[in-house]
Amino acid sequence: MRDAIVWVRLQARGSTQPLGVRRSIVAKPTFVIQFPSPASPDLMHRVLNFVEDVYRELRDRRIGFLDRDIDHYASGRFVVRVSSSRYLGDVSSLISNLLGQHNLGNDAIVTRADRPTEGRAV
Repeated sequence: MRDAIVWVRLQARGSTQPLGVRRSIVAKPTFVIQFPSPASPDLMHRVLNFVEDVYRELRDRRIGFLDRDIDHYASGRFVVRVSSSRYLGDVSSLISNLLGQHNLGNDAIVTRADRPTEGRAV
């Protein structure tokens, strides 16, 4: 019953969506950053510092977020979701710059996971 009330309210506010039609959900642009696993303690330390910096920048600039807990290396895989397609270039350059600052450019594989050909290199 609650859903029907929501739909009626949408119609009353002049929504262009007819009753019963649902909007399609578009996946947010997604980057996957993969590091070697198992890794040396030095590499894990640098990776976790890198991930904390990525998290902090995404949060402060409000352009994306990380999918997982950033304090655990476990698989060496970190997923970055971009809040909007317009920030895709910003997030891509942010990741590249931070990889360079942390000397991780040769250790990371960054791919776009939301494309039809999953796992394409950026």
